[in-house]
Amino acid sequence: MELGPKRLSFIFASLCALLSVLGAGLLLRWAVAFHRHNEQLWMVPVGLVMLCTPIVVSFSFFASKN
Repeated sequence: MELGPKRLSFIFASLCALLSVLGAGLLLRWAVAFHRHNEQLWMVPVGLVMLCTPIVVSFSFFASKN
């Protein structure tokens, strides 16, 4: 089965969206469960990287195609 460029773009965008949602979920989990006691602080930078990096990469990828 050959993957065309449109299909690859769709898969890439889907994976980026999934990673962003997972990052937002990690940040939400930290805010609800650990923020009050300032525990598990590693979740904040990891969540921010997971949330923001796919957005920047997707923008760069789709901007370069035009």
